[in-house]
Amino acid sequence: MQVAIAKNLKTKEILELDDITFQFVLWLNENNYTELDNVYAKSTLKTTVKEFNELNNQMTFQGEDELLVPQINYFVELNTWVCFGKEQDEEINLSFEICDVVYDKQTHKESYNPIELTYLIPFLNSFEKE
Repeated sequence: MQVAIAKNLKTKEILELDDITFQFVLWLNENNYTELDNVYAKSTLKTTVKEFNELNNQMTFQGEDELLVPQINYFVELNTWVCFGKEQDEEINLSFEICDVVYDKQTHKESYNPIELTYLIPFLNSFEKE
């Protein structure tokens, strides 16, 4: 199974992203706020709490009924996860990744293995219409 995650590079905490939240990550990537990895399907955002809040307030996307909806209503969980209890000038480093989820039956824990672009790109291309 492939899943998009956000990983706090300082604490190693992981948050699974829903489809709408992942739109925010794509927007960050498209607008050069993140550094893209050359090997894995991931990008890294290095910023401050204040700048992250400002980015959240800027981003909009096509919502239901083709209305532009401010994303702040949809990214409360991500924003809270990143910023809760932190000072405005505190630095944050996040990695956004597309991973395979592997469940270990013995430990009953999931692990996230980053997907290499060489495998992801042909998979995405398989959905394109000819």
